[in-house]
Amino acid sequence: MKSVLRSALALALAVFCAAGVAYRFFPERFGGFFADCLGLPVVAGVEYSPGGDDPEAEPPDLTQEEEMRGVWIASVYNIDFPKMIGDAEAQKKELIDILDTTAAAGLNTVFFQVRPQGDALYKSEIFPWSSYLTGTAGQDPGYDPLAFLIQEADKRGIRVHAWINPYRLTMGSAASPQNTNASLPAGSPVKNRSDLTMAAGDGRLYLNPGEPEAMELVVRGVKEIIENYNVDGIHFDDYFYPYDPNYDDSAAYAKYGQPKGLSLEDWRRDNTHSLMKMVDETIKETRPGVEFGISPSGVWRNQKNDPLGSATNTFESYSQIYADSRRWVTEGIVDYVVPQIYWAIGTEGSDYAVVASWWRKLCLGTEVKLYIGHAAYKVGEASSEAGWEKPTEIGSQIALNRSLGAIDGSVFYGYSKIKENTLNLQEQLKELFLDLQAARDFQIAHPRDGFTITAENVYVMGAADPRYPVLLDGQPIQRTINGYFNLYLPLQAGKNEFVFTYRNSDLVYTINRKEAATGGGGGASQEPEVIWLDTPKIYTTALEQTVVRKKAASNSERLQPLRKGVQGMVLAECNGYYLMDSGNWTYKPNVEISEGALPDSAVGGARYSWNNDATTVSFDLPYFTSYYVEVTDEKTYLTLHQTQGKELSGFQEGGAAEQEGSGQGGSSAAAAGSVPGPDNSGGSGPLFSAAAYYQDGDHAVYELTNKVLGRLYGYTINYDQETGVLSFTFNNPPGLSQGQKPLEGRTIVLDAGHGGEDNGAQGPAGTEGACEKDLNLAVARRLEQKLKAAGARVVMTRTEDVTLGLEDRANLIRSTKPDLAVSLHRNSAGEASDIRNYKGVLGLYSHQQSAALALALQQALVKGTGYQDDGVRWQSLAVCRIEECPTALLELGFVSNASDYERMLRTSTLEKEAEAIYRGILDYLGNDQS
Repeated sequence: MKSVLRSALALALAVFCAAGVAYRFFPERFGGFFADCLGLPVVAGVEYSPGGDDPEAEPPDLTQEEEMRGVWIASVYNIDFPKMIGDAEAQKKELIDILDTTAAAGLNTVFFQVRPQGDALYKSEIFPWSSYLTGTAGQDPGYDPLAFLIQEADKRGIRVHAWINPYRLTMGSAASPQNTNASLPAGSPVKNRSDLTMAAGDGRLYLNPGEPEAMELVVRGVKEIIENYNVDGIHFDDYFYPYDPNYDDSAAYAKYGQPKGLSLEDWRRDNTHSLMKMVDETIKETRPGVEFGISPSGVWRNQKNDPLGSATNTFESYSQIYADSRRWVTEGIVDYVVPQIYWAIGTEGSDYAVVASWWRKLCLGTEVKLYIGHAAYKVGEASSEAGWEKPTEIGSQIALNRSLGAIDGSVFYGYSKIKENTLNLQEQLKELFLDLQAARDFQIAHPRDGFTITAENVYVMGAADPRYPVLLDGQPIQRTINGYFNLYLPLQAGKNEFVFTYRNSDLVYTINRKEAATGGGGGASQEPEVIWLDTPKIYTTALEQTVVRKKAASNSERLQPLRKGVQGMVLAECNGYYLMDSGNWTYKPNVEISEGALPDSAVGGARYSWNNDATTVSFDLPYFTSYYVEVTDEKTYLTLHQTQGKELSGFQEGGAAEQEGSGQGGSSAAAAGSVPGPDNSGGSGPLFSAAAYYQDGDHAVYELTNKVLGRLYGYTINYDQETGVLSFTFNNPPGLSQGQKPLEGRTIVLDAGHGGEDNGAQGPAGTEGACEKDLNLAVARRLEQKLKAAGARVVMTRTEDVTLGLEDRANLIRSTKPDLAVSLHRNSAGEASDIRNYKGVLGLYSHQQSAALALALQQALVKGTGYQDDGVRWQSLAVCRIEECPTALLELGFVSNASDYERMLRTSTLEKEAEAIYRGILDYLGNDQS
């Protein structure tokens, strides 16, 4: 009787504390639910506000990490999917309905069972199509369920984890066994490999966990998924060694376990651990942004058998299925763990509160996230456990999780109970999981009401409280989990009115479409007249970065800017521009004009030299001649305009210095200690493998062959008036340090785009939510910490929410002369574009030497975040028109796309972005050598 009273008191205390904490921090979310279910008073009008000011006065981080709110979708036995076997269109509708139900319940993740028994619910080169799709194993269902689910989930901001049963091959039973290889379908990778399978007393066939080839098969299957599908995670359930101990693995033990001196039990646990570690390493190497997690049995060990265990008396995963789940957490070989705590609060011998507290303590202080697996399938069922017939059990468990703290979310097994809204479960979850950030009134963030456009369609973005539907002309519109939406609306000429209905109120939204101007007169446009000078004049560039263009127009392509003091002859003028004797144009105010003529320019001497840090090509010239540097994958060209050239001296192909050890940063002679001074004649150096000179009419051209395709690392140009020497000094490959801090000695500039009065692109939440400037700074800060931890000196163009001009940013990069610079931005699209189709990460560069950096960073982001690959392109950008170092600008997804925006707001996304860019920088610097 005392134990019953103690359990009841503990339950009441836990629920009371949980409800109090939940109400304090989530008043709108929990007030109604707990008032109705637990009888707690509700205080109207009370808002929680954290006290005190941020001592560092940093701009607020408007992103947040959503707690895990997941649901398992089981395909084995067609439990949750599919119900309509052999009907592809009906199955697609089922998947859409599953996602809509998931969103309606406030959940944000589905764990989709893609391999229930050595088969596949996706297109696989390893495993046959699952029989659960068509009724026949190996038969193509006519579509790809996993690909379709991911596509539809992305529209709603829902994450997808691919759920795998690693070893189970059949679903027989003791009464109707399927435990021989003959039971396997054609196309099974182990159909003819009985040495890799193992029969169990439960009537099923399993891969033999003791066989290395069986482990490798599981790992290959995981790699296939993450290489071909943009899943957020790979998820294992707890099926390792069979629950029924009646199986024979003695042959594998004799072959692999006994030689190691392990007991049978320890060998089995070691096998399970080895598989987990192999999978983790494969994911990190292949797609580091994909999470790896597992849902083990709720109890690792009972305390009576191990003092480290929980105060329980029930099934142990450690000794009964040889799953040492505690070790996976302590060694950090999973990203998250979802223990299946499928008991009610107060259950004797397996109390939910006791087991949840044990897992919390285990995961506390580790990097492994803890989610709790809840038994939604028991809701409303008569059971020996008290609690499941009450409508409050799941809510009480979640409230208890939050009161304990350090529990990152919940996953529910029993989708049908959510779908059927058993005991009002779906509605309860919606209330429990409402994001306060999303609890806003309906708004259209863009374009404004009354906007005028000439296009036939317009995209509209906005947001509303996700608990309530939004109708457009009477039909519900699709939104993300947090209520964001994009629409692409057709327009008729004139005034277009759209009626939105929200919470029983109508809002009339107007867009005006006017006909595009057709132009007048029908005549051809007149090109500006070029006026040739009777007598050419001398120009001298007046700016440190004198802009040069291909044509006499402000929208013409920019070419390499000229340093201050460059001289040449002006031949003509047009449209406010001067034509220089290089054949290019510059705006008149950029130069000073004087009468007379320049002397003939001829190279008096041309020299090539290199040292530890740089490679220099220098010329003796009578004045600061106009120049051009062109970089291709294979060559670097130095052109001196209106100049008679001369062969280079000092260049030697090969040489002893080049052949000695590869020093840090790729400067081999530096490592060998064979560079006595600034010049070295012992080889060509680390940058160029060949050098040639030729005359192109009036222009001298020096052709340098790059040692590594497409690689230059920045350069400076200087003309010394006293000595008459024009020098091009190229940075040698910076490389990585061989110590524990790979970026030791490297300097990196990070530019968080926009800021202050310049919000950048805005998302569906408008100014109420995070704008581009906030997201850029948030990821820059995280990246800064990673780079510093690796030994780099990091210079930020801004660390606060301040306005900073483009030229100010560019000049900071130039003056810092870093090893590389990265500018962080977010993308958007014009009002006439269907923004729903615009996604992905884009790498941009403005100087060919930066193309390799942009590519390395963009590829790392695609690999590490799962962002769509939007490619790498050239674009003339102020912060990238930098000669002194490689500089790339990254567009990290589209703020104006509702599902991209939903993902951007998660701190885990920012962390993935920062980690991916960091890895991209390491890849770039570590790939200096040919």
